[in-house]
Amino acid sequence: MNPDLELCYLDAAGAIERFRARSLSPVELVSHLIARIEAIEPKVNALTYTFFERALDEARAAELRYSGRGRRPRRLEGVPIVIKDYHDVSGEITTFGSRLYENHRSPKSLAYVDRLLRAGAILLGRSTTPEFALLGVTHSDLWGVTRNPWNLDMTPGGSSGGAGAALAAGMTTLADGSDIGGSIRIPASCCGVFGLKPAHGRVPTGSAGALDPYLAYGPMTRRVADSALMMNVMAGQHRDDPVSVPSRLRPPLVSLQHARPSAERERAEQDVLHGSAHRIADRRPPLRRGGSAAHRRLAGARTALARLRSAAPWNLKPPEEVTGSERLADPRARRNDA
Repeated sequence: MNPDLELCYLDAAGAIERFRARSLSPVELVSHLIARIEAIEPKVNALTYTFFERALDEARAAELRYSGRGRRPRRLEGVPIVIKDYHDVSGEITTFGSRLYENHRSPKSLAYVDRLLRAGAILLGRSTTPEFALLGVTHSDLWGVTRNPWNLDMTPGGSSGGAGAALAAGMTTLADGSDIGGSIRIPASCCGVFGLKPAHGRVPTGSAGALDPYLAYGPMTRRVADSALMMNVMAGQHRDDPVSVPSRLRPPLVSLQHARPSAERERAEQDVLHGSAHRIADRRPPLRRGGSAAHRRLAGARTALARLRSAAPWNLKPPEEVTGSERLADPRARRNDA
């Protein structure tokens, strides 16, 4: 099966809209993503475990919900996701990128992972991470080197590099990450996707994670709207995290009237400043036509953009052969439906 790249790069909000309109089936979307993974994953190496058969079964169940022959569709019904191989998923192996935990099965999912799956997201696979998520690049002795789909000689960043690479390569619709010092933000930047590190307490981290005010779990997507969609499911108080906050906060809002002062108010403020020996001057940034360094850089950016488009992830071809010398260490064979 040749993957349809338009479907592989379809955003979650668009997929849900098409599911509801019955112009796209969750089974169809999952099938094309599986074909995409099988075609290019040996080159990118963004996933540790995959769950293709189970994902197809869940997609068929989601299709029934959208057809009205089952329960009502949930908020993320039928949308494929990969979960970082550092975040516990109940009953599945979570290696933390380390041989010390290569057979470790988690008895319980992280709170936000449980919320995503209960909301109907379909677990397609687990994304790679460096050992114990302690690097800004993604490679490990257990799983080898994860590569950037934009340029296979470059890193996708880390520690959520597998998530960033999978999104950029069109291997999943949604992904997640964790971040202390940049582990969501670095791969999002390197891979040209969107990643959000939420404020402490917005997404429950569990009792141990609550002790680290710098740790956050957050969404990684190709579109900002999809991250908002995920956050609406992930966020909120949970008994496992004593510092988690309610999902709906009501910060004080500044009205437009106060945000844009009236002419009378501006004049009154100017009178106060004049009276305290301040001088007010109307200044605008100097803009020169064509001659400034900024203009020259912008003109050169068009050429750079053309080069980027030719090397874009959606132009990746299936590898003829990937040898062990192309990896830090030969990762073990993928174990589907582990």
